[in-house]
Amino acid sequence: MNSSKASSGFALLFLMHAHGSAEGRSTAIAPAHGEIAFPVSTPGEHAYSDIMSSNGRCLYRLSLDPDPDTANNVVVIEITLIRCNDRNPDANLLDPSNFFGSQPWILAASDFVHGPAKSAYGEVRTFRLQDLKILLRVRIVKAVVSPTNRVPGAPLPYMFKSLEITFNAQALE
Repeated sequence: MNSSKASSGFALLFLMHAHGSAEGRSTAIAPAHGEIAFPVSTPGEHAYSDIMSSNGRCLYRLSLDPDPDTANNVVVIEITLIRCNDRNPDANLLDPSNFFGSQPWILAASDFVHGPAKSAYGEVRTFRLQDLKILLRVRIVKAVVSPTNRVPGAPLPYMFKSLEITFNAQALE
């Protein structure tokens, strides 16, 4: 084989890998829906659901990640989306700029005292992830909260007893 054929073959392989090929490297998500609940039955485990490619490869993991206070009360639960093969589990794709403060993917128990419909962001949260070409809708189905043992008026005086969400994910055109 001469060098021009070899280099053009390499370029074709590189392009097929970079853009997803018929060999199982598709990066488009398959439509997905499911339920995720907190707490899970195994202590230390996180509640999650995988979002697959159209050819069955795991692309993303959607999870509910509890954030306890110093007394181990789960006062915040973060909705996270990471790449399945990501070695940095703190790289939440819903939080591309590491925002601080109230955000639709950060669920504070004190925000659910009067139910999901009356929470700051409402019962349904929609995430248009242009760079990933994903439209993700999360619905807070049920949130059960109770007071912590903190002094009344202290920040985050409520904790989650349970939380249930449903989600729909689809490819953006």
